[in-house]
Amino acid sequence: MGMLDGKVAVVTNAGAGIGRAIALLMAEEGARVMVHDSEAVAEEIRDRGGETVPCAASVMSWEGSQELVQAAVDHFGGLDILVNSPNADAGLQGPMISEIGREEWESVARATLKAAFCCIRAALPHMRKQRQGRLIHFTSPEALVGGVGYTQHGALQMAVVGLSRNAAIEMERYRVTSNCIVSSTRRDSLSEPEDVAPLVVFLASDAAQNLTGQIFGVQDKEVSLFSQARIQRSIHNSQGWTVERLSETFESTMRPYFTPLEPS
Repeated sequence: MGMLDGKVAVVTNAGAGIGRAIALLMAEEGARVMVHDSEAVAEEIRDRGGETVPCAASVMSWEGSQELVQAAVDHFGGLDILVNSPNADAGLQGPMISEIGREEWESVARATLKAAFCCIRAALPHMRKQRQGRLIHFTSPEALVGGVGYTQHGALQMAVVGLSRNAAIEMERYRVTSNCIVSSTRRDSLSEPEDVAPLVVFLASDAAQNLTGQIFGVQDKEVSLFSQARIQRSIHNSQGWTVERLSETFESTMRPYFTPLEPS
């Protein structure tokens, strides 16, 4: 018996890296997998005795994401799991913010935030109707802690975190969970795709039915839970704030609670 026996999963960007590792492990755990954009990975799954179908539709468009999800529903009879895997360029360092061009920005936006939203939007009507489902998204360390040359990916993948959080809140009544995973498998990272896949399969399983709205991290053999934005400190003035009053008290009161400006 596998952890995902009887489940239907869509895994985007499944041709290499994290997406490939997830698709293979999900199939090994009994899921029927709609493999996005890779006939080769679909062949691997079939060679191992798994049930799969490839689909090359673009997830960066409304029509393509609808086609991908509908293909899973038509072929397998439903949809239980959507994994928005990172694309191949998700962790690449780019130009500094003062040098980013319009087309560069829009290209990254299509590959990250737009792709994630379009796939979620395509999947949720099916999950809501059956009153259960799993949404799993990927974001980068730079989204949460920042870094030089990661403005595009950091900003847009932080938006994916917000997308996941709001989906979790809205869909809780329908027993649909939504979580983010922070992972880096760049050359300077300790993680391998195979280190990340088990957490994804766990979150996609019935064992994680009560885990939603969270941000988890994987680095090498360590799994982490990230904090999320909450008020750290407030100051009140019964007469209201003026520029002068703020200049007298603001920094000395607030600074001990500031988040350090360090990309680590």
